[in-house]
Amino acid sequence: MSPRRSLLCLAVASALTSPNAYTQEPTKPELQFNCTPSKTGTGWDCARQTSSSHHSRPAQPPQVPAAVPAQAAPPQEQQTTVPEPSVEVQIPSAVNPAPVREAQPALFGEDALLTEHPDPQWRTCGPLPTRYALSPPDMQSPDREQSPLELNADFAEGEVIGEGIALFLGDVHARRADQELSAAEVRYDRNSQRILAEGDVYYHDSALNFIAGSADIDLQGDSGKLEQVDYRLPQRHARGTADHAQFEGSQLSRYEDVTYTTCLPDSEAWKLRASSMKLDRESGRGEARNVVLSFLGVPFIYTPYMTFPIDDRRKSGLLAPSLRSGDATGLDFGIPYYWNIAPNYDATITPRILTDRGLMLGGEFRFLHPSDSGELYGEILPDDRLADRDQNSTRGQGRVRYRNTLAPRLFFNVDASYVSDVNYLQEFGNSLDVTSTEQLSRIASLSYYGDFYRLQGRVEYFQTASANLEEINRAYGRYPQLLFTGRLPRQAFGLDVDWRAEYVYFDKDNTVHGSRFDFYPSISRPFVTPGSFVVPKVGVRYTKYALTDPGPTQSKDASRTTPFASLDSGLIFERESSYGRLAAVNTLEPRLYYLYVAREDQNDIPIFDTTELDFNFFQLFRENRFTGADRMGDANQITAALTTRFLRRSNGQELLRASLGEIFYFQDREVVLPSSADRDDSASDIVAELAAELTDNLSTRATWLWDPDDEKTERSAIRLQYLSDRDHIFNLAYRYRRASYEQADFSARWPLARRWYGIARWDYSLRENSSVDIFAGLEYESCCYIFRTVYRQFVRDDDNFDDKRDALLFQVIFKGLTDLGNDIGRVMERDILGYTEANDSL
Repeated sequence: MSPRRSLLCLAVASALTSPNAYTQEPTKPELQFNCTPSKTGTGWDCARQTSSSHHSRPAQPPQVPAAVPAQAAPPQEQQTTVPEPSVEVQIPSAVNPAPVREAQPALFGEDALLTEHPDPQWRTCGPLPTRYALSPPDMQSPDREQSPLELNADFAEGEVIGEGIALFLGDVHARRADQELSAAEVRYDRNSQRILAEGDVYYHDSALNFIAGSADIDLQGDSGKLEQVDYRLPQRHARGTADHAQFEGSQLSRYEDVTYTTCLPDSEAWKLRASSMKLDRESGRGEARNVVLSFLGVPFIYTPYMTFPIDDRRKSGLLAPSLRSGDATGLDFGIPYYWNIAPNYDATITPRILTDRGLMLGGEFRFLHPSDSGELYGEILPDDRLADRDQNSTRGQGRVRYRNTLAPRLFFNVDASYVSDVNYLQEFGNSLDVTSTEQLSRIASLSYYGDFYRLQGRVEYFQTASANLEEINRAYGRYPQLLFTGRLPRQAFGLDVDWRAEYVYFDKDNTVHGSRFDFYPSISRPFVTPGSFVVPKVGVRYTKYALTDPGPTQSKDASRTTPFASLDSGLIFERESSYGRLAAVNTLEPRLYYLYVAREDQNDIPIFDTTELDFNFFQLFRENRFTGADRMGDANQITAALTTRFLRRSNGQELLRASLGEIFYFQDREVVLPSSADRDDSASDIVAELAAELTDNLSTRATWLWDPDDEKTERSAIRLQYLSDRDHIFNLAYRYRRASYEQADFSARWPLARRWYGIARWDYSLRENSSVDIFAGLEYESCCYIFRTVYRQFVRDDDNFDDKRDALLFQVIFKGLTDLGNDIGRVMERDILGYTEANDSL
């Protein structure tokens, strides 16, 4: 339920608290000594090991514990006192001098072994050094106070430096529990349990991972200070600095003069800086002061104080602002505020400034319980300066969605929308899909799912949302609708039993209304072999009405009984073939489908929810050419169809599918919708479909309906798509319907130059010689940020191509931090087929 929150310091907080290990080649000394504090407490007792084996520092921290105390593993032995620390020292022999310490590679620099970052949003950054490619799993450490200290070094400058202080030089490594440190020089004070490290200090534990100039670590107090900190976070592709870092245990840390960026070391296209920061892992909260976000060297966001979450626990605060410009609103600027009310309640409140219309307030409230959840959304414009004189100046819209699991198989749902007036969506919508909406649905349903059936009850009402919708074309409300559907497969003699029973009361002012009962049972017996199938089926449809205010040709108690029978059969022929290096399987699948539906006069039945379905290949095998129960089409017909496929033999991938089919009628069709003539043609349109994978990246889909009587194309559509990756997308489509529309559609995302991409969609009406929807812009994507700008123009009403809406959109995405402006990525996903946004790291 947690929302996407783009708080400016979230990434910094997560970065500074994410575990991240480094690997290092172990030294291979010839001599090895074990040293422990002397009995007098003033020096060290060292003895040469007699074992031929030697200790080498592990490449990664132990796969155990530290961040979550409740899950920490108990020590192997219970001890009441802190054990005396033991120190293992490695000293190189004269024959094999101490190896020269390797310089730590830069986070994004050159390295012998390279790997791609697993997160696709960093694909433009180049490969990461393998050494820094991934962080280890979260660790849990044993109690630090109960764990011994291990010290490994190239050599020690003398055996003892007085007063219990030992000096280790060279490639020095210190480790206790989950804490690990390496440096060029380490002084260890046994009495105060303190480590002082200088020279290329690398420190990490289960919560922190730093490179520093120096470190002062108090083992007994479990605290430490680091100076001139430079951190690297490969998992987030992030880096940054801090003048001073201090940690107090594994839960609390403080920082001074902190920076954070995900840009490469030779670039700081954007950078966030805070004068001070405190991170509390126990509460999951962080605090920062004097926060500045700079872009291309220009500071443009500042806040003196802010709090933010540093884990999955939500936190109230401001979200990223949005900015757009359109001819219907002027400049539209909004700043959302996220309110974390409770663990299972939250809200987002968005004040907006519309320069041409006034101030708008939007909000979303969400809740989540074990058995129910819901969302409530609304926006209100108290005083619309552009509202018509005869229209209320207070305008807005709302939507409520609610889901409840009343019992394991019983579900309750509500989905209802509202607008203040019939012009609201046309004036404030941001796409043709929204502005052309004529009605808004309000539904409440109760559903029960059994083992072989479903029982549903619902009520539905429609609000008119367009001034162009005539009263006679408004949809009927359902008060209520009761639906009972089910299926019993493999019964006696191999029979399948299906049924659908429905009761609805339809209501609408100033016209006929009333109830309808519809019962639609059927029985079938499939006979299936690997190369053939035969499915005979019989059934009946009974429909009964009780009407109020019927028309002159309608009956108050109209009814209809229509028995039907069908026989579906087909063969599947296969042969192996090859095309060059391609081994394929070619199929030939002829199919015959006979359908008989008794003719019943239905002219005295009104039309409540029934329309004639679009004719396509699937329609060749349907029992009813109408959707809804007000008409059951009469039929005495046979369908002949043929399908061929080419399948890759190795994995069964379908490379090509071509289908052709036609219905042959043995009698005229007299059951039609009002104002429609009887159908007396002897055959249907010829339907053809094609789907082909032309290459690994190029595919095509096509449908074609040919009217043999008029010898004209009734409907056609073809789409060609090139898709190699999310950067190389090209779609070209053509749609045609006789006496209705003819449109060409182009969309693409394509590289124009290094890091520059063109993004576009153009939906053009060939009949109107006018654009339906234009979406064109540029995108620049560097390693650490994305900038997009888009111009959009779309027809507000598809009945009036001169009524168009214009908008100019902007978006800046700071990878690993936040994004500002409009969500252009969502528009691209909707309008450019095949495009998907890269994963967000937050």
